[in-house]
Amino acid sequence: MRQFQVPGKLFTFKRRKTGQEITVLLPLNHGESNDDVFWFPPRGTNKIGCWKSRVIHNARCADRREKRIRKGLCRDCGKVLENTDSKRCRICLDKNQEGIEKRQKQNISKNLCPNHGIPVLSGYKTCERCSNNGRKKRYGLSVEDFENKRLEQNNRCGVCDVEFVGIGHAPLAPRIDHCHVSGKIRKLLCSNCNTGLGHFRDSIILLQKAIEYLKDFSK
Repeated sequence: MRQFQVPGKLFTFKRRKTGQEITVLLPLNHGESNDDVFWFPPRGTNKIGCWKSRVIHNARCADRREKRIRKGLCRDCGKVLENTDSKRCRICLDKNQEGIEKRQKQNISKNLCPNHGIPVLSGYKTCERCSNNGRKKRYGLSVEDFENKRLEQNNRCGVCDVEFVGIGHAPLAPRIDHCHVSGKIRKLLCSNCNTGLGHFRDSIILLQKAIEYLKDFSK
């Protein structure tokens, strides 16, 4: 470890090719890492090492991966790819998938987001980022679109007109209702109404029969 790399102090890294300077905060304790830097101990030891900027390290790794991909090599190990449609060889694909599944199981056991390892949203199984990405991918609604739709309905369910309360799978939380045939988004409903329509398979005939059934037994 160089003497001017003092734990708990700011340190400036410089990129070799571009000359870009990056200032980061070194961890307070020797051997720890934070969001700004990695700590690399020498091989075979665990006492003395050096810090390296995550920004520079990630940029160099990305450059190396891009060069391998352009040459038709595996982005991880550099071996020649048998299937050019993939960016990893079969061995690295299996290792990567095993690592992902292992990390997800560990995060779930700690009640954390399986993908990002951070605390989950109340009423959800994932973090806010995963929830927003899932909504965007499935329904094409961004966070702003979802909030605008809620404001258009005055924060009330489109069927029972109850005020939305809570998030996730709470009974009165807002849920996106859509047509299962066309995929078109209709309105925001509370969890109870959205689940009810789903159980009736969006069938007007079944709903009318249910109404007649209730009328017969309400007399």
